[in-house]
Amino acid sequence: MSGSKDQGLIGSLSAPLTTTWNEQQVRNLIADENLIYQRIELPYGLATRGKDRSGTCRRIFPDDMAGKSVLDVGAHSGYFCFEAVKRGATRVVGVEMEPKHIRAARRVAECLNMPVEFYQLDIEHQVPQVPAGGFDYVICLNVLHHFTDPIAVLRKLADLTRDRLILEFVGFGRHDRKKLNLSWLSSLWLRRMPLLYAGPTGTNGRYYSPKFVLTHRALQNILTCHRNTFTHVEHLRSDFKDRCLAVAHKRRVERLIVVAGLPGVGKSTLIRHLRSDAGRELAQPLDLDRIRDWPHSEAHRLAEKIRQARLDLLVLHYSILSPYHHGSNEYEKDEFLDVLHLAGRITFVTLWAEPDVLRTQFEQAKILACTRKGRFTGRARNKRLLEQFENPQIIVDYYRRWFEFTMPRGENHAVVRDGEGYRLMSIDQWQQMIDQQGYAVPSSPQGPDTTGAQPGVESI
Repeated sequence: MSGSKDQGLIGSLSAPLTTTWNEQQVRNLIADENLIYQRIELPYGLATRGKDRSGTCRRIFPDDMAGKSVLDVGAHSGYFCFEAVKRGATRVVGVEMEPKHIRAARRVAECLNMPVEFYQLDIEHQVPQVPAGGFDYVICLNVLHHFTDPIAVLRKLADLTRDRLILEFVGFGRHDRKKLNLSWLSSLWLRRMPLLYAGPTGTNGRYYSPKFVLTHRALQNILTCHRNTFTHVEHLRSDFKDRCLAVAHKRRVERLIVVAGLPGVGKSTLIRHLRSDAGRELAQPLDLDRIRDWPHSEAHRLAEKIRQARLDLLVLHYSILSPYHHGSNEYEKDEFLDVLHLAGRITFVTLWAEPDVLRTQFEQAKILACTRKGRFTGRARNKRLLEQFENPQIIVDYYRRWFEFTMPRGENHAVVRDGEGYRLMSIDQWQQMIDQQGYAVPSSPQGPDTTGAQPGVESI
């Protein structure tokens, strides 16, 4: 039976399918509630008058959903919630803004004796309480074009999703093309572009027209390129008003190793060393005995290089200057670190080299290698970085800020390059070594100076 109060989403639910209602009560339900949006099969051979969505349901839901949790945003009368229960889902939650839809959905749930929870909630301004790790399935069908900020809603839905995000959205099909007063040729051209199309006012003559139209390419870019949270998006056909369906697969990593450091310090060399026989002595204390078999990628290439949704192990190559190049100077806002929220166990392996060693390696790799006949052809910001690296205090401050970010988030290790070998130490030991060497911290509260750094990403 559905909940009677808008309280937290708590508890594990079972799914009995028998009813305690008599036929007259079911007929009264149909007569009392305006159930004309979704066709829902009811006891005694009765049904609501809405649209048959069984075709869409078969496309987005597997036959076996045993043990899965489902969140339906814009559930309306609850059809997809009830179908998830029939397939074995153990926790199903539907949210809606309209009180009348919540009332009707709860009555249908009670009639069907189905343990679906319905809550009145505005997803744009409120967040439901969620189980640990989020909902296995989050569905948002035929609702996205109503929101005032669909991009913000997409990000929120992505954060609520554990496994799959399923969307039904307005495209440039015949039904909506007419409402938007677009020609067939215009809509054909627009649907091929990565566009978020804003309708003129939301109304067009006597017809309601969608506020926003989203193309498949735009949705894929938002979910897989703007963030590292989804690996790929399946595009499916909807049987409702010529709309579009998409199933986005969330990335999950059981064990994540982040090999980090400043550009030029030798992160790629360290990864090769750990994967070699010579690196076993260093890999064993880090519990990386099988690292040679693990997939690995630079952080900024993860979306294009690793398409598997489920990974037991992953090695991530990360420059601790990444957020500075994006202009935020905050690791929390670096989309290349989104994968941290998707991982179970995280180990940070941060490579340090003495400032003079770092400067020499950086100059050889980023300056001299890009100089031809006395003319530098590389990135201008690399010259600015070389100037910064003349000051050991700035180098130390970069590392301190990185360690401040990583310490609460996983197992931390500093790997020190010492001549031709490596030494493993704790962050506290690294700090003691730095203090003994007399490196002070710059007085500026804004952190290292990256003035003039150009936006963008490169492998550094």
